Amino acid sequence: MTPTLPELLRRWLPAQRWYPARGTPVSLRRVGGIRMQDPDGVVGLEVHLIAVDSGERVDVISVPLSYRSAPLEGADAGLVGEAEHTVSGTAAPRWIYDGTHDPVFVTAWLELMRSQTSTSDHRATGHSVEPFAGRPPRTVPVKSKVLTGEQSNTSVIVDDDELPSIVKFFRVLSAGPNPDVEVGAGLTSAGCSEVPATYGWVAGSWHDPVGEFVDGHPSGALVEGQLSVLREFIGGSEDAWRQACRAALDGVDYTAQAFDLGRATARIHLNLGKVFGTRTASDAERAQFIEGVAGRIEWAWAEAGPAVGEEYADPLQQQLRALRDQQQLPDVQRIHGDYHLGQVLYAPDRGWAVLDFEGEPLRTAAERSRADVPLRDVVGMLRSFDYVSGVVMHGDSGPASGGGYDDGRGERAAGARDWTAACSRAFIDGYQQETGSKLETNSPLFTALWLDKALYEVVYELRNRPDWLSVPVDGVRKALAGQASGVGNSPDGRGPKAD
Repeated sequence: MTPTLPELLRRWLPAQRWYPARGTPVSLRRVGGIRMQDPDGVVGLEVHLIAVDSGERVDVISVPLSYRSAPLEGADAGLVGEAEHTVSGTAAPRWIYDGTHDPVFVTAWLELMRSQTSTSDHRATGHSVEPFAGRPPRTVPVKSKVLTGEQSNTSVIVDDDELPSIVKFFRVLSAGPNPDVEVGAGLTSAGCSEVPATYGWVAGSWHDPVGEFVDGHPSGALVEGQLSVLREFIGGSEDAWRQACRAALDGVDYTAQAFDLGRATARIHLNLGKVFGTRTASDAERAQFIEGVAGRIEWAWAEAGPAVGEEYADPLQQQLRALRDQQQLPDVQRIHGDYHLGQVLYAPDRGWAVLDFEGEPLRTAAERSRADVPLRDVVGMLRSFDYVSGVVMHGDSGPASGGGYDDGRGERAAGARDWTAACSRAFIDGYQQETGSKLETNSPLFTALWLDKALYEVVYELRNRPDWLSVPVDGVRKALAGQASGVGNSPDGRGPKAD
C-alpha cells in the first residue's frame, strides 16, 4: 500500500533545512492551500500551507508541490515521494516533487506575478512592477536551478538572458507584510543600487493556525501574507563572507573593501530613512526598547555566563545599569535586522548588493518591521568580521578550545585579531564618512547591542558548535572589558590608509 500525502510529508519535512521544528515532536495541520494550473494540463500544481505545532510555538510553512505521472529528469533532490493520487475520481501513481524543483511549477508561479492575476481559488495573487510586468507571457517552461545551502527559504535562479532573476519562496510564513518584500520594493522604487531590484511578489491567505479546528478543518479567520518575492539576479557575484575569509586566511589586506561596505551600508540606511521615515522614539518606545535588549542579555547570560566566566558577572550588571540609565535613543527607522557578511554580495561590475531584509525569520512580521536603531546593523557586521578571525584562528585542523592556541595558533590568532580590528575600523570609517556623523563605539547602547548579539552567539555555539565557543566568548569579554568593537574611532574618519 502506497503512503498518503500526509505520511510522505511527515517523513520528508524534518529533513529539509528550512523546516522550523527539526528534532521536535509536532502536530501538522493543513490551514490553507492553493491550486494552480499547468497550461498543458499535464502536471498537477498545488501549494499546501501547514501549521507546525510543537507545543511551544506554531509556525505556518509553505510547501509547493507538483504531481507527475512519470519521474522528472534531473529533479531527484526535489522528490518528496511516490503515492497514489486521485485525479478526476481515479487513483493513479504519481511522483510528487517539491514544486521549487519543477520548472512547470516555477513557470506558473512567475506567470502569476507577471500577469498580476489571482489563482482560480482566489487564495493567491501575483504582483509585479516594470520591467517584469511588461513582459510577454511564457509559452514554454523556464530553465531554473534551486540554490543549495539556505535555511529559512528556497531560492530558484531563473535562466533568462534578457532579465536574469531569482525567486525566493518563503518557507516559514507570517501574517502581514513581509519586510523583505516591503523594504526591497521600497528601496527599488527609490533607485537604491545597493539592493537587487525587486520585480514582483505573490501574496496569499490561510486560516489563523491558532483558531478552532472542526472535524480536522480550520475554521479560524483568514490571514494574509507574502509567499515569495522575485528579484534581479546578480551574476558573477560572490558573497562577502567567502571573500573576507579568503582574504583573512591569505593575510590579504581587506580594509578598502570594508570601507566601501561601510559606505554602502550607510547609503542603505539613509535610503531607508527617506522611504520609510525616521523619528524620535517616544518615552514608552525607549523604555520598551531598552528593556527588550536588557531582557535578551539577561536571558542569554543565564546560559552563557559559565562559559564566559563568573568574574564577568559584575561588569555585565554595570553595563545593564548603564543601559537602563539611557534617557534617549538615536532616531529609529527601518533597518536590515539580520546584517552580516553572508547577506552581502560583491560583483566587480556593480559593487556591493545587500540581500534578505527579512530580519530574524522566526519572529512575526510585525516584530521584524518595527523601527530600530541603525546601530544594530553596524554591530551585526562588526560581529561578522569577528567571526572571520575565528576562521583564521581555527585553521584547517578545527577550532581551538580552551584558553590557548598551539601548533602555531597563537601567531595566527594575533594576526587574525589585527586583521579584524583593521577591517572593523575601516567599516566604521566608511559608514561615518557617508553619514557625516560619528559612531560612539564606547557608548552604553553600542556595548549593549554588542552583548545582545555576542551572548546569543555564545548560546548558539554551546548548543550547536561547542568547538567555536571561543569566538563569541572572546567578543563578550572584550565588551565587558570596555573594548567592544576592538577598535577606536579614527581621528579623521577618512578610512583605510594606502600602503
